[in-house]
Amino acid sequence: MSAGNNLKPIVISLSHWERELILKYGYPFEELREQLIAFKNQRRNRLVEFSKFDLEMTIGDLSRTINHGGADGLEVALDDVASMLEMELKMAGG
Repeated sequence: MSAGNNLKPIVISLSHWERELILKYGYPFEELREQLIAFKNQRRNRLVEFSKFDLEMTIGDLSRTINHGGADGLEVALDDVASMLEMELKMAGG
């Protein structure tokens, strides 16, 4: 993959629930966290921009939460979000 593709944001439509799970369990970096907080009170799906790095880190953090505890009984929901993000990453060429 070319360097230009690494800089192009990956835009994903996320539900309110998915955004909440990522915000709480995905430990997002500042730029992503700011987007998620900006949409916090909006119930409908919103487009969220991820860098390839942020997307990979979010998937890893969700998976780590599932596998090492701290998921508060939400393992299935977190796995669903992580799987969806992995699919989006693959479709973006990641």
